[in-house]
Amino acid sequence: MLHPRLRVIPPPFAAEPAVSPDFKEEMLASLRTEMAAVFKTELHEALKDNLSSIKAELQTVMADLSVSITNIKSDITASRNNVRIVGVPEETTNTTAAISTLLKEAFKLEKEPLLDRAHRTLQPKPRPGEPPAP
Repeated sequence: MLHPRLRVIPPPFAAEPAVSPDFKEEMLASLRTEMAAVFKTELHEALKDNLSSIKAELQTVMADLSVSITNIKSDITASRNNVRIVGVPEETTNTTAAISTLLKEAFKLEKEPLLDRAHRTLQPKPRPGEPPAP
């Protein structure tokens, strides 16, 4: 038996204070909310960086495509007024004036059409019996 002046001091971690299940649920819910907010922020920042680089790449590709489309349109527009004549004998001179006279006679025009240039394609001279080069 102990002396009346002495008392038993419990050890510091002898017993855990009682925690209610509601308190535990509140803490878990709070932690889940905070973790979700952190994950959302981190994910948003990562995606924002990736989307910015993808957007820059797409803008570059669009600019390149725009230039390509413009070049194709100008090529089409430039060749729109081109005329390919097949069957002109090789002996005929290829001057613009000669072809202009040939067109005037073939289409029975009042005056010779104005031509920018006239030339043959880059093909070898056809052999006898082969169709003429365009």
